[in-house]
Amino acid sequence: MPKLSWSDFLARVEAFPTTSIPVAELFRLVRSVEFPRELLESHMQWSPETYQRVPLYRSDRLEALVLCWEDGQATVIHDHGPSCSVAAVTQGLVKVENFRRADRGERPGFARLETTETLTLNPGDVCCSEIGGIHAMGNEQGGRKRLVTVNFYSPPLSRIQTFDRATGAIGEKVYPALLATL
Repeated sequence: MPKLSWSDFLARVEAFPTTSIPVAELFRLVRSVEFPRELLESHMQWSPETYQRVPLYRSDRLEALVLCWEDGQATVIHDHGPSCSVAAVTQGLVKVENFRRADRGERPGFARLETTETLTLNPGDVCCSEIGGIHAMGNEQGGRKRLVTVNFYSPPLSRIQTFDRATGAIGEKVYPALLATL
């Protein structure tokens, strides 16, 4: 598929017949979009405390955020509630850990997780997570190198579950407060 301009990408997203774009279709579209450098640069923000989530686009069908990661910054283990997600790496290397529940939910408020896959993605790579997919992402490049990803959610984020790596405790965050705390 030839590269799509940002405006052509948004037109295809908004022409989609339902408000939830299937993850395979969103993955295909994100893989084909050309991210204008000026667009990304105007949305880059950095903080030494935590990675930054900068809104790029939002409609009933899709939310897009530019995530800016300093060296050593990472998410907690989380899912995206009722949303699927696709992430495109535009600068740096991202470590992605995918998990699955290794229990049957018999202990409310807790989950036992198993790592299913650990990946390192390069600029131009795209990854996705189905609805209910559990993962963590981070910048472990070292050398004070920065990472930029563009993350897409369909439908837009409304709530997520977080999973404590040490205790297995499950938390919940509700939009819009979750943007500042992921």
